[in-house]
Amino acid sequence: VSFLIPAFIPVLYQSFLHYFCTIRYSLVELSVTI
Repeated sequence: VSFLIPAFIPVLYQSFLHYFCTIRYSLVELSVTI
C-alpha cells in the first residue's frame, strides 16, 4: 500500500488546487457583485 501513496499525492494536490482556485474565484465574483 505504501508504494501507492506517492502516486496519489499529485492527484490530491491538484484537486486541492482546483478546489481552492474555484472558491477564490467565486469569492472574487461575489465581492465584485456586491
